[in-house]
Amino acid sequence: MLFFIYMKKKNPLKILIPRFDTMGDIILIEGLIESLIAKFEEPDITLLVRSEYEQLYHLFPHNLKWLTISIHPYIMPSMQDVKELVRLFNNISQHSFDMILITTFNRTWIDDILASKFKETYIVAFGEYKPIKGRYKWIYDYFGLQVSLPFDKCVSADRELQETWKYSLFLDELDGKSVVLKPSRLHVDLEHTVKAEKVLNRNTMNRRPFFICLPGGNMNIPIKIWPSERYAAAISQIVTDYDMLPLIVGHESESSTVLKLSNMLTKENIETHYWIGKPGEIPVLAALIRKAQLYFGNDTGALHLACALGIPSVAIFGGGHWPRFLPEGKKSIGVAVRTPCFSCDWDCAFEDAPCIRLVTVEDALLAVKKVMDNHVESNRIFFPDRLSMETEFYMEKAYRKHLALKSVLNDTIDKYESEK
Repeated sequence: MLFFIYMKKKNPLKILIPRFDTMGDIILIEGLIESLIAKFEEPDITLLVRSEYEQLYHLFPHNLKWLTISIHPYIMPSMQDVKELVRLFNNISQHSFDMILITTFNRTWIDDILASKFKETYIVAFGEYKPIKGRYKWIYDYFGLQVSLPFDKCVSADRELQETWKYSLFLDELDGKSVVLKPSRLHVDLEHTVKAEKVLNRNTMNRRPFFICLPGGNMNIPIKIWPSERYAAAISQIVTDYDMLPLIVGHESESSTVLKLSNMLTKENIETHYWIGKPGEIPVLAALIRKAQLYFGNDTGALHLACALGIPSVAIFGGGHWPRFLPEGKKSIGVAVRTPCFSCDWDCAFEDAPCIRLVTVEDALLAVKKVMDNHVESNRIFFPDRLSMETEFYMEKAYRKHLALKSVLNDTIDKYESEK
């Protein structure tokens, strides 16, 4: 409360929100940003993201400011990263932020070093402070930073909570007037609406209902991708049941996956169209999704685009980050096979994600029917029953063994790196 009383003297409150993760994670905090605007009476908010996601500014509130960084947060830092950090530190210093909100539940090394650098700024973060791993100590030493608790307030949240529920807890912990967390909502501008219409006109789809299918979208975690053969079978049935054309979409880096599925459908005499996006065309993808009747695809950033645009959505889900990134909205549902190894952070003990591989075409079609009939359960997940009790028992044993070996390996690496 003392902090808020002090801040009331400053107008507007200047807030920095670093988010070094990917598109879906950034989309999910849009509602938190809207809620902060209401809570602090039009604060001056800056979102710090990796450079490839700055294009999301087209879809977010127009009064939001953006900073970018080109460092990858999930790999070891290099001397090139040090140069980028110097630039970032100088940029942040010039802005003189009053508050830094670290809203990422699984913080990266960049989040922690940023907090250590700007300890004089009021900093709120999720979870308790954890000592840095030995492999990162050199970069603290380089900048002359202390390896100690850099946060003024830590917000506790159960790891198993869905992300937006965590944000609601985070919002409640901040001083200011009480507000309810707003849902994430994106806005497509006229420029990108026109570009989407040109794509549809070029594909002669402007007069027919259509649905979006994204069969790729997981370059960083390939095991999250449902097989193309099952997508082809499911799409064929959706076309028959709902009289909609499929538009297969993907980034140019995954064009082979898009073209493979498109060719499979064409061979089955199904009228099929595709769109391959180039770097910087996320807003065009959003505009295409907004005009669709349904999103059907993998658990990707495009899924969260669809949810934030209010489009009925079905995602082939999985247990890697369960249940943190369940689709938002009353018209959205994920489908996965519940296995004893849920919440594995996609470090799969079985190599090929059985929680996804065991999802059948019939399971996916039933999920589509639930969405199209507006019969989505409140928990927004559909679990088909696939495993026997005996199979679950042995899967759990294997998973526990995997965790034990992983812990030993990580401890060994940290010890080696700290002694170098």
